[in-house]
Amino acid sequence: MLKHTSIRTRLYSIAAMSLAMSLIFAAIGVYGIIEGSQALSSVYEHQVQPQRALLAMESAIKDVRFRMAGFVLDQYPAVGNRIHLSEARRVVPKAWQDFRQRSHSNDFSPEQQALISVVDKNLGALEAFFEKLDQAYARENRAAIAAMLENEWPFTVYTTVLKPMTQLIPAQETQVMAAYNAYVAEGRQLTTAGVSLFGLLTAVL
Repeated sequence: MLKHTSIRTRLYSIAAMSLAMSLIFAAIGVYGIIEGSQALSSVYEHQVQPQRALLAMESAIKDVRFRMAGFVLDQYPAVGNRIHLSEARRVVPKAWQDFRQRSHSNDFSPEQQALISVVDKNLGALEAFFEKLDQAYARENRAAIAAMLENEWPFTVYTTVLKPMTQLIPAQETQVMAAYNAYVAEGRQLTTAGVSLFGLLTAVL
């Protein structure tokens, strides 16, 4: 295209196009950095943080059961277990609230939404279980706690809260991977666009 122009004009044109390419690649780079930062922030806020909340909730509930069994076997004192139970009663509802607030915009499947509804409906029963357990610890009633562990835990805690809640953890991991893959795909598109533009400008020169 430039073969019939003077050398000076061609040099000016080459310099101008080189500057234009530099500016375009710089713009693509800045855009990629901004998009990447926003993507990472979104993944952390809406996928990583909810997953951390679920893991904290799972750990607190499982530790309650572990300490119940330890008390029945005379391995843990009632006083220490009551202190731990008080902490679990604080952690569990807060962790669930954090999960619900941070994941409200996530794209849950109907099955996952059903699991969330099950936990929502049974947190009150879990708190009642914790209150009954605290009273049994206060009386140091091993027989009562053994009965709760055998007869109430499987239905009041495990089936209706712990199991559906833990089934949500893999869903959060899947969403983290999906968000990462979307960011990678967008990065590839930007790279492809930049290379194509470079090829076009080179052909013009």
